[in-house]
Amino acid sequence: MSVFQHQPQGFSALKTAMLVAGLLFLPACTGAPSFLGGSPNRVTSGGPVHMSDTALRALCAGQAKEAVELLMAEPMASPTDIFFSAVALEQAGHPAKARNLYASVMRAGSTALVKIRCGGTTVANGNVMDEAALRLATISRNLALLDVDLRPTRPLHLGLPPSKKSAKSIQSAYRGPRMTVVAPEGQSPFGQWFVHLASYGSIESATKSKSTLSKQFPALNGIIDQWEVNSSGRTAIRLGIRVQGKAAAQKLCTSVKSQGKYCAVINTAS
Repeated sequence: MSVFQHQPQGFSALKTAMLVAGLLFLPACTGAPSFLGGSPNRVTSGGPVHMSDTALRALCAGQAKEAVELLMAEPMASPTDIFFSAVALEQAGHPAKARNLYASVMRAGSTALVKIRCGGTTVANGNVMDEAALRLATISRNLALLDVDLRPTRPLHLGLPPSKKSAKSIQSAYRGPRMTVVAPEGQSPFGQWFVHLASYGSIESATKSKSTLSKQFPALNGIIDQWEVNSSGRTAIRLGIRVQGKAAAQKLCTSVKSQGKYCAVINTAS
């Protein structure tokens, strides 16, 4: 005889209620939160994967190193996680490391969508493989402009290590006047406001002048950016500093103009 034949009164109703509660609870468990091993980045139903809010705020505020720490504190379990970490590494000044991560994203063959937006600037919005390919092309172009050889360096002789010029020696080689300015707060390659210092008609001219500007403005060395625009059917290369806030951009520009140099603040979102 089955033991269920001797159920006390009300047991069937209780069992049914427990079954219904279990079914209602089940869907809530299917999407594992980050502390149970899920991705720390946000996934919208049927839409692109977004970078986690804390990392995005740090990245858009020009604190890329903090964004790297936040993103890489969790295991990079998916191509989208790897892509976000690569973007943060690139903006933190580690293009070679970012390049390797972008390449691994392309090898993964993922069709996931990603989106990164800082204010009015869209950093990424599309298939993660396509976005990784675009970032790879940008890194390769920027490194080529800086005359960086992407091939492995071959030692010439075990007793003769390759010589490297220090930043101090490069600065001391410049004999022109140095402008006294302070690096702006909120400097970011995704900044909406562009402190325009000079324009050129070719990549070659802009590349040569970028080093000159870095020597003229020692405080801006390493953060001078370029912006390609189409002016009257011709491509112009603008050199300057991207900043998140308009006030910080205007403050830097006022300092530059007070020393007799050209400067203009441009809204890149317009």
